[in-house]
Amino acid sequence: MSNPLDKLTINSFKSIQSLPDFKLGRLNVLIGANGSGKSNFIAIFRLLQAMLIILDSINPDLR
Repeated sequence: MSNPLDKLTINSFKSIQSLPDFKLGRLNVLIGANGSGKSNFIAIFRLLQAMLIILDSINPDLR
């Protein structure tokens, strides 16, 4: 991976109101009670992936 994601800020996405400057490592473990937002946190990465796929289909030279 040439440009790993090392930090993430989330505001107003589903149940995540604010998560500023969340540091990401090579391995991240999510632990929390049911309904605490773990799946919504994972959904952010699905959204980012979908955005990158669309962007790549529009302009593949941006890679």
